[in-house]
Amino acid sequence: MKTLLLYATKSGAARECAELLAKELTDCTVCDLRHAIPNPELFDTIIVGSGIRFGKIYKPAAKFIQQYKNVLRSEERRVGK
Repeated sequence: MKTLLLYATKSGAARECAELLAKELTDCTVCDLRHAIPNPELFDTIIVGSGIRFGKIYKPAAKFIQQYKNVLRSEERRVGK
């Protein structure tokens, strides 16, 4: 199962968490949402992590979720199906 682990961070905490989690997963690609990312449709599982300030996730994470909401909602990628 191919996993795409994306993160948005300002202080580096979300990056550290993503890297720790990626060590426990097989076939995992880790990407910073501020940079180019691979096509999410090529992955079985997508994980998005972000820091939160004033009750909102960082803009790169919010933008990704909005842009790819149909991919994220697809039946093939549901956890616990």
